[in-house]
Amino acid sequence: MTSIRHGQVRKTESATPAGVLVRIFIAVSLCWFFGPWLLSLVWTSGATWYGRVPWEAKEQLRSIRYRLEASDTTRMNEMFYEGKLFTYTFYGFSLVNIATADPSDAEFRKFARQEIVSLLPKIVGELDSPQFSPNRHLKPVGGVILAGQANLLRAGYVLLGGDDPDIVKAYHDVSSELHEEFMSRTSVSLESYPQMIWPVDNCCALESIRLHDSLFGTSYAEACQRWEQWMTDHLDPTTGMMVAQISSGGDTLKGSRGCALSWSLAFMPGFAPDLAHSQYERYRRDWFIPVWGTTGIREWPPDQEGYIDPDTGPIVFGIGGAASGFGIAAAKSNGDSEQLTRMLRGLELTTVPLWSFHGKHMFGGLILLADEISLWGRTIRVWDAPVSQDQPVSWPPVNKSGYWLVMIVCITIGLGLIIASIRSVILTARAVWLGPNSWTVATQITLVINAAICVTWMTVPEFHWPYAILGMGIVDIVERRVLARCIRNTSMPE
Repeated sequence: MTSIRHGQVRKTESATPAGVLVRIFIAVSLCWFFGPWLLSLVWTSGATWYGRVPWEAKEQLRSIRYRLEASDTTRMNEMFYEGKLFTYTFYGFSLVNIATADPSDAEFRKFARQEIVSLLPKIVGELDSPQFSPNRHLKPVGGVILAGQANLLRAGYVLLGGDDPDIVKAYHDVSSELHEEFMSRTSVSLESYPQMIWPVDNCCALESIRLHDSLFGTSYAEACQRWEQWMTDHLDPTTGMMVAQISSGGDTLKGSRGCALSWSLAFMPGFAPDLAHSQYERYRRDWFIPVWGTTGIREWPPDQEGYIDPDTGPIVFGIGGAASGFGIAAAKSNGDSEQLTRMLRGLELTTVPLWSFHGKHMFGGLILLADEISLWGRTIRVWDAPVSQDQPVSWPPVNKSGYWLVMIVCITIGLGLIIASIRSVILTARAVWLGPNSWTVATQITLVINAAICVTWMTVPEFHWPYAILGMGIVDIVERRVLARCIRNTSMPE
């Protein structure tokens, strides 16, 4: 008799209307999230990101915009030194990528221009931040990271038809200054911070002045050619790749690194196409690591090891998080559709994209900058190139073996979780229907709280899905324990 009574208690502990709501929420969420995810694992293709971008790009852009308005930017500085600046600039770069991929979409081009107008003061305002205030005396003011990325965004604004006189004037002035500074330096590259030069940080500035030539007929691209030649003449003798850090006199301080190479090779097809092609060919051969039908990129050269720092991101079995993240842009920009497909598979596998009423977001919606870089990387293109030229090119084929096994495992796990969650809903709902006294005051209060959590998740962008699951789970556990105690008390023999 005792065992039967305890079994009844266990069956009834979660059998409440609020418990049913929690399980329905979980089941619907799993269907909503795992459904598109499983389909993406099967149908992901790098080729779809050339020319006009897929519709999901604007859905991810919508999610990013909501979170920018929710001030996720400040938190990014805690994760990465220039995090706040990059959340503004990479959002802007993505806007221009998407707008230039479809010149006929006048409405989106107008939206992109308006967004850039609002972004530029925030970007320039970073000069007052602790990160960039020491750079006030540098030329250009703020250092090449801040000045170069702001100027590239001005280039995008003008390219999209923007005519704000202040922005256009700033574009002319800064482009002229950048050209002069590049031509006057022995090593061609400019300072990121006082006495600190990373050639990779110069890429945005160089592309911005190349675009100035395209828009206004200037001859600033001679600085791009000079930079390309200097980098060609000063490759790392060990790897044959571009170096990561140099002194003001041009001496190598740090050799090749994956994160710097991926970033550089994403922008270089615009202002240094010949070096980009030869470097990407070697990079693809020596630095890419195939993993079950996906591709990761080394942070350190083969047979070398380094340490994790904020620039590298996490490193797992030699694969660098930043190198692989920016590598998506490098593959897309260099027309490597096959490797782009493999990298996008890895992105989908490791981030499990989530869809909400505010669009699509990666990484659980918790790392805004990572979302922006993933979108920028998939949509990157040479902005002033015709859409017809944004096409894959021929690269040696890659062994695809093993990915089918990954898909089978993921599909099995995903469908298993969905089926288990639906079964839980059915069993709990049946227990509520058959059980007595389901609608107690406590249960009604709990049901209202869980419903409020659902509504909050649907309407508040910064209230992410993991928070909703955690909140509803805690409420459900508390309710079950209270209910179990009540049942035990009432079932005690007198």
